[in-house]
Amino acid sequence: MDSPILEAIFLTVPQAMLFMDNSGVSAWINHRGRVLLNLPKDTTPTVTPIQISRAMQYLRETALNRQDIETQWQRFLLTPHTPISDWIWRCTTPHYAVLSVSCVASTFRGVEGRLWVFHDITELDNAHQKLLEQHDIIIRQNLEMEQQNITLATQQQLLEKHNTDLQEANQHLDRLNKEKTELMGIVAHDLKNPLNTILGFAEVLQNGSTYDIHTLEQAQEAVSMIHRAGTSMLVLIKKILDANAIEHGTIVQELIPLSLHECALRSVEKFSHSAQQKNITLHYQGQNDIPPVLADEILVQQIIDNLLSNAIKFSSSAKDIFISITHLAPYSDDRSRHPVVRFSIRDQGPGFTDHDKSLLFRRYTKLSASPTAGENSTGLGLSIVKRMVDEMDARIWCESTYGQGATFHVEFLTILTTEHSLQSADSAS
Repeated sequence: MDSPILEAIFLTVPQAMLFMDNSGVSAWINHRGRVLLNLPKDTTPTVTPIQISRAMQYLRETALNRQDIETQWQRFLLTPHTPISDWIWRCTTPHYAVLSVSCVASTFRGVEGRLWVFHDITELDNAHQKLLEQHDIIIRQNLEMEQQNITLATQQQLLEKHNTDLQEANQHLDRLNKEKTELMGIVAHDLKNPLNTILGFAEVLQNGSTYDIHTLEQAQEAVSMIHRAGTSMLVLIKKILDANAIEHGTIVQELIPLSLHECALRSVEKFSHSAQQKNITLHYQGQNDIPPVLADEILVQQIIDNLLSNAIKFSSSAKDIFISITHLAPYSDDRSRHPVVRFSIRDQGPGFTDHDKSLLFRRYTKLSASPTAGENSTGLGLSIVKRMVDEMDARIWCESTYGQGATFHVEFLTILTTEHSLQSADSAS
C-alpha cells in the first residue's frame, strides 16, 4: 500500500493501527493505537518497536482468551508472512473490549513491514452474545413446549383411556342392571307358579272337608304336588346361586379321577321319570372301560344334569334323546394333540337359529324355543354350564340346524393327558 494513502488511513480511521518494520528498528502507531496499548498519548515522544511489542504482549497475556491467542501467536511466529484476519482478542485492559485483529504485509514510507489493525467489535460482539442467549432461550422454550406437548399428549391418552374405562364401566353397569331386571322378572314369573301351587294345596289340606279330600291317597297327591313345586323353586334358587358363585369366582373345585360313564348313568336314572311323563325315550350308549378324566364330580354331574334336563324340557312328546360317551383322539380344534373323552347329548327338539347360537351361553338369555310342557326356564342353565366347563379346562359347543334338534358336546382331557401336561409344565420350568 502506498505510504501517502497509508498515512491518510492512519490519521482518519477509528481503528487502532500500527506499523512495524521487519527489522524491528522503526514503528508507527496512530492515536487510537496508543490508547489501546496504553502508550503515551502525545505524538511527540517516539514509540519504539520494543515498547509496542511489550504492550501487545501484555494485551495478549491479560486477555480472557489468552490461551487461544497464544496458540494463534505461535502459528504466526512460524509463518510471519501469512496474512491474519478476524483474530479475536477479548481484552480486559485498559478496559474490557473485544477486538478483531488483522495483520498483513505492507510498505510504509519505503519500509517493508507488517500492518496491524485492531477493530473494536465490542458492541457487535455484545449484540451477537445477546442473539446467542436469545437463541438459547428460544431453544429452551421450544424444548419446554415439546415437553409440554408430550405431557399434554400423555394426559390426553390417559383421559381417553379413562373415558374408555368409564364407558366400559357404564356399559358393564348397564348390563348388570339389565340382568338384575331380567332376574327379578324371572324370579317373579317362575316362582309365582310353584308358590301358587304350594299355597293352593296347603289350603286344600287345611280345609280338607271343604275341598272333598277324605282319603289318604288324595292327601298324598296334594303333598306330592307341594313337594314338586318346592323342588322347582329350589332348583331355580340353586341356579341363581350357582350363577352368582361362578360370577364371583367362589366355586371350589376338587379335581379327582372321574368316570363320565357313572355320572351319565346317574343322570339318566335321575331324569327317567321326567322323560317318561313326556313319553320321551332316553338312549344311552357308553362303555365302562372309558378312561377316567380329572374333573370335579359335583360340577360334572351338574353339567350333565343340566344338559339332559334341557333336552327333555325342550323336546316334544314321543321324541328320542341320545346320550353317548366316547374316547377320542385330540380336541377337534387341535388345542391339544392328546386323547379326550367326549360326552354328547342329541335331542329332537326345535334346534337353534343362527341368532340363538350367538346368544347360546349368555346369562339370562331366552332363546326362540320354549319348554314344551310349561316348564320353567331361567336362561341361566347354559351360561352356568359354560362357566363350569371353562373352570375345568374342558370344552363345550353345540351343533344344530334349526328345526332338526341340537347336539351338545363336552370334551374333557383324560387322566393320562392331564398328567402328561403337568409333567411337561414341570420340565419347562
